[in-house]
Parts: sequence; structure tokens; C-alpha cells
Amino acid sequence: MYPIVEYAHKIGKNTTEFTTIDMVNFTKWWMKQPIKEGLVNMAKKYTTKKFQEAQTSRLAEQGIESPINNGEEEIVIHGEDEVVCSMELTKKDVKALLWAIDAAMNDYNVEGEMGVSLTSLKEGLEGV
Repeated sequence: MYPIVEYAHKIGKNTTEFTTIDMVNFTKWWMKQPIKEGLVNMAKKYTTKKFQEAQTSRLAEQGIESPINNGEEEIVIHGEDEVVCSMELTKKDVKALLWAIDAAMNDYNVEGEMGVSLTSLKEGLEGV
């Protein structure tokens, strides 16, 4: 059994009901517990290599190229005008975005690049 679940049973709560105080008390309780061989053995099975493989696999499932490159992190910097997001929006989504853009532009003094970008986005959405 996982230690946090064991502690939850001890105090009679579900882990989803934990408060900050419960987590503090769990940490104090856990520090006083003897080392459990089962957890130590389980921890030995997991390595950085296994973590990297799992991360690569999760990203590949989503169609994303792995950021892990021979143990070095690959950092991708996108240009300001490069498309970095594409969304499939419903009519309801478009209406909500138009409302939010109008509210932002009416309530705040949006100038410069942000103003131009919001205006352009609004014009694009109005044509949908």
C-alpha cells in the first residue's frame, strides 16, 4: 500500500479530501516511519532511462517529437509570428471568444502589438 493511502486510512479520510494541514501532518508522520523494504525495492526498478522512455512514449502518443535528445533537453523557441496553436472551435466557442475580446478591449487600454493582435483575431473570428 502507498504511504499516503495508509495515512489516509489511519486518519479516516480519502486522499482527495486532504487539506494542507493533512499533508503537513502526513509528511511529519511519514518521516517517523521505518523504511519499508517493499518501497525501496520498487524504487530500484525505476531509473532515469525508464522515465525518459515513458516521457518519449507519452509525447509520441500525442504526436509530439520527444524533447529528450541523447540526455540533453532540446529547447524550441518559436518566433513571435509563427503559428504555435491551431484550434477547432464551435460556434459557441467563437461567440465566447468574441465576447471576451470585446470585454478585454473595452475594459483595458490595449495598445501596441497586443491591440493589433486582438483586433486581428477579432476580425478573423467575426468572419466565421
